[in-house]
Amino acid sequence: MPLHLLGLIFAAGLGLDVAEPEGPGDKDRARDLQEAFIAVARDAGPAVVTITVSSRGSSRKVSFGSFLGDPDEGGIGSGVIIDSGGLILTNEHVISGADEIRVLLTDGRAYLAHTVGLDPRSDLALLDVEANDLPTIRIGDSASLRIGQWAIALGNPFGIARDAQPSVTVGVISALHRAIPRQRKDEKYYGDLIQTDAAINPGNSGGPLVDIDGRLIGINVLIYSTTGGYQGIGFAIPVNRAMEIAASLRKYRKVEYGWLGVRIDDAASLPSRSGAVVKEVLDHTPASESGIQAQDVILEFDGHKVKTSDDLIRLVNQTPAGRKVSLRLHRGTATLEVQVTLRRRGEAESVSATAFSWRGMELQDIPSSGPIASQPGLKPGSGVLVIRIDPGTPAEQAGIQTMAVISHLLSEDGKTYVPVESLQVFMGLVEKREGGLVVRVGEDDFVIRDAPAEGTTP
Repeated sequence: MPLHLLGLIFAAGLGLDVAEPEGPGDKDRARDLQEAFIAVARDAGPAVVTITVSSRGSSRKVSFGSFLGDPDEGGIGSGVIIDSGGLILTNEHVISGADEIRVLLTDGRAYLAHTVGLDPRSDLALLDVEANDLPTIRIGDSASLRIGQWAIALGNPFGIARDAQPSVTVGVISALHRAIPRQRKDEKYYGDLIQTDAAINPGNSGGPLVDIDGRLIGINVLIYSTTGGYQGIGFAIPVNRAMEIAASLRKYRKVEYGWLGVRIDDAASLPSRSGAVVKEVLDHTPASESGIQAQDVILEFDGHKVKTSDDLIRLVNQTPAGRKVSLRLHRGTATLEVQVTLRRRGEAESVSATAFSWRGMELQDIPSSGPIASQPGLKPGSGVLVIRIDPGTPAEQAGIQTMAVISHLLSEDGKTYVPVESLQVFMGLVEKREGGLVVRVGEDDFVIRDAPAEGTTP
């Protein structure tokens, strides 16, 4: 007996409602949807390019970033034409360090490209080729995206399309405003991403994520994977932000990010459970000059609600240096409003050089003065202070807490505990260490892995 018939009999025997076979109307709707996908491939596909790079006389293999590690080496990246005069948007990690960049169009044309500008922090790059009347993609609006709507990824996964005809995969918008924790301070900042289950793999990097109408809604940038390939969780940079960065790269060849000058954490432990708690105000910064204090809870930034620390980072990142903004904050029992003029992020380097990010936590020397120094039990020279823990990182998974003092590290041979008197000592000890490291906080030992445990999600 056919299995589908047996299933119907079994369902009827249980008294369950059995759906009637689909009628012509259902097939018509399915065909309409199919035609919509075909139209996307036809209309958006010609604007998708394959990018190959070479460096130091040999082919340099680049492709897709992975949440569990550095960008994998693959062979090819993707990009999307945003201007008929030859402007192409892709990921910075696709072309970083390349001596030669080649772009292949779906109609067989090939060009040498030059870099207009790149922004490592956002992982975006703008290329230009000497051509006119190129096919372009229509630009959508990532601010209007809704969870559950169709999402279609185009690109050249694994470089299988030697003719540069892009692969097309279909899924939905799984989530919005996803933030991927950084394990090091010098890593790229992925703080406001679109999550999708449309299949994307190494080689899709820099390619477009589009809606059911073929409009660009994001630039594919990351996958979450324990295998290095597709596992149903991919990420794209929202198109609104990508186009802002592209405009800045086109005009200035760089992006100047706003900078506030505070160290922050989520307000999850507070009654409101909303806002960004100021853990420290750096000296000679926009925050210190505007009167912001440690333990203030920032509730709004320039009229936008701040629910988490990631919200504040994203809003500051998106605000140009030099702009004056209003912050609403909670201090004790009072609600205050302060005016702050942001500075360029690069101006922070000399101030923030005393902090070090490692495996998802930010550390600094124990200060001898200031708000942090007044905390009980903190003695300069007795260890390094944890001032921030990013969620989903090895440090959080180990159980390390903010304001913990790491006093010792287990030696590489596992026989002795090495005292950590300063941040400089700590940095030297961990610089070339791999695998799990044992750190001592008080009388307790914690094992901190070199990558998040398998199965963790963003």
